[in-house]
Amino acid sequence: MKINWSDNNSITILDRARPEMIDLEPFPHLVIKEALPISYYKALYNEFPNKDLYVDENNIGSNKYFWFKSIDLLNEPSIPKIWRNFARVHTSNAFFQKIVLLFGNTIKLAYPHVFNQKSLNEIRTSVRGSNLSSDLELDCQPTYCSPVCKSHQFQEKLI
Repeated sequence: MKINWSDNNSITILDRARPEMIDLEPFPHLVIKEALPISYYKALYNEFPNKDLYVDENNIGSNKYFWFKSIDLLNEPSIPKIWRNFARVHTSNAFFQKIVLLFGNTIKLAYPHVFNQKSLNEIRTSVRGSNLSSDLELDCQPTYCSPVCKSHQFQEKLI
């Protein structure tokens, strides 16, 4: 049965994460193999937003990164529904609470001056750039990297 991933779903990159997967060195992080179901990943890949929406072809350059901010993803009707939903889910307070479950203690240790007055569960979140009142702004940025079109100086010296 083929799944329509464009329908509203709440799959996140943290769904398969567990606290015991966290590595504290050299900084708190985790690696999740196949973080998303393969069929969902393929659907995201196949529906990746058209780079013409956020890349200036006249100024693309070699090996440059272009980020598409969530606020733009959420408000641009030509963005595929699967990506608008992906951004919505990954900038939600529910997603932040998943981060809190995994990294809550390390967040409080790293930023005691920020999170000493409120419990992490009480933090109000919003999408970065939405101008909504919140304690913390979240973003999810699909990225396009232009192809490498020329060798770099240090590469030429090695040859």
